[in-house]
Amino acid sequence: MLGYRRRFAALVILCVLALCGIWAFRAAHQGVAANPTSDKVRIDQAVNHELKGDASFRARYEVHGQFMSLFEKMPTFDHADFGRRARTVYWRSSPWDITWVFERSDGAQYAALAYAQGPGTDQDKVVQLLSGRYIRVRQFNMGRLARDPRTSSGYIPGNLLPRICLDVRQSSGSFAARPIGVAGETLTKHELDQATAGVAELSGTVLSCYRFAGINIVEFVHLADGVLFRAEGGTLTPLSRGYIDFADKDGHFLIVNANAGYTKQELPQEDYLEVFALR
Repeated sequence: MLGYRRRFAALVILCVLALCGIWAFRAAHQGVAANPTSDKVRIDQAVNHELKGDASFRARYEVHGQFMSLFEKMPTFDHADFGRRARTVYWRSSPWDITWVFERSDGAQYAALAYAQGPGTDQDKVVQLLSGRYIRVRQFNMGRLARDPRTSSGYIPGNLLPRICLDVRQSSGSFAARPIGVAGETLTKHELDQATAGVAELSGTVLSCYRFAGINIVEFVHLADGVLFRAEGGTLTPLSRGYIDFADKDGHFLIVNANAGYTKQELPQEDYLEVFALR
């Protein structure tokens, strides 16, 4: 099931538009390719039609535009600083999108990669993931590994980090987030609004907090795009663009994802940042 949060090829986006306008305006904001094509023209026309006729779509489109302005101001992966207790590696993946990660007890990592060429033509494979490189194609029986109690803990289908705050922005008080547990994070609405240039006041955004490598991370997401902040004493410092795509529950590693648009050949590409907590 590749593509429920990634953009498909342009024609597929048009099909999705009929069901949910979210993906169409995301394509319009970031573009389907480096060079204009007839497919992009059709997408733009479809988006313009929705903007004129659907007030709900128009509101979501405007929120996403403001969110992407915040996204562009955030540090790129080569400038992300997760502190002294972490090391990082980043890479661009095209056309492959990571769909799950498996970590062995010795720390070796394997990743399932996939991409959609079009309806009914998904491609997939399993590789070893080593310092941002895909090597040595492997055959995995993922169902067996996930069911086996000896190996199931290594199967990482998404972000498994425990949350350490509760989003309370809809409450009448001054708090945007209240702590969960001893290491939880507390944020005021004023602090969050300052850090996000007011984007946090917009509807449809999601706030989460996590503890990783000795720091508190605040993740702020809209649709399938996100930004990360480092939280310390009520102060939010921009950490990175992207959202936490994968992480093990014990906080050994996390993988941040940020969409990177399309190549000149109209192949999808994703930017990944993997952060390892030093043990």
